[in-house]
Formats: sequence, structure tokens, C-alpha cells
Amino acid sequence: MSRIPLKKGQFKKDEDRLFLVNESLQEYEVLETTVFIWKLCDGHSSLSSIVKDFKTQFCLGAKTDNDFGQILKKRIIELADMGLVEISQISSTSFTHHD
Repeated sequence: MSRIPLKKGQFKKDEDRLFLVNESLQEYEVLETTVFIWKLCDGHSSLSSIVKDFKTQFCLGAKTDNDFGQILKKRIIELADMGLVEISQISSTSFTHHD
């Protein structure tokens, strides 16, 4: 089963400060890397794919410590707890082809 995150809410920039705003209009000041992670949560990419894309974007390379992937996944779960990401469980058997 894959976990597929989907971003919710909005991104807002106020001068040099970055915010993510959930559907309850709670604002969270975040770093640019958090905004990048949030934008990767497109409802199509798995958590593992997001970790790979993040490593590529920030030139971290494939040899980056596995703990990094766990930290990134934890951050996505924290975004979900803030109401900024929804995480769905998708099983591989959900995608069957019908002619």
C-alpha cells in the first residue's frame, strides 16, 4: 500500500516571510523547503517519490542517509496534522484495468 499526500490550503508570501494557510485559516510561518515539500504533495506522488524529488532538487544525492527520508516523511505527517496535507492509502490492487 502506498501513502499518497495531497496538499490542502494555500501558500502566502508576505514580504520575506512564507506562510501556509489551512482551510480553517490558521497560518503557519514556514521555511522555503517546507513550501517545496508541500507543493510536491500533488495527490499523485507517493511519499517515497517525494523524498526522491526533494533529494534531486536540493542535490542531496542517492547516498543521503536513510534517516533523512524518515525525517522528510515525518514532516509531511506534521503538515497533515496542521491540516495542510491529506494522506490517502492507495493499494496496488485499486488500479485494475477493464476493457
